[in-house]
Amino acid sequence: MEKNKINDCSRGCEVERTADNELLVTYVPGCCKLTAFNWLEGINIEACKDLFEVRFKNTRKAVYRNTSDLLLKIGDIVVVEAAYGHDVGIITLE
Repeated sequence: MEKNKINDCSRGCEVERTADNELLVTYVPGCCKLTAFNWLEGINIEACKDLFEVRFKNTRKAVYRNTSDLLLKIGDIVVVEAAYGHDVGIITLE
């Protein structure tokens, strides 16, 4: 199955097709310039449950609140409001 695997290290994603032609996408944190260590893992803080860290173009990170109650997870590509329009990033910490 290695021949069906694509590593997109610029985004930290690994894309693979199964024998059933199902698409599997996995977040690979080692491919990123700005990797993240989840230091909040296992801590149950109600006030922080909708906070997400977003990485932009491997140059900066910011924390955003999910006010839309979207089902988000690490590796998801998101669009956020910026000072001059919108910006696209990847969730690196939830």
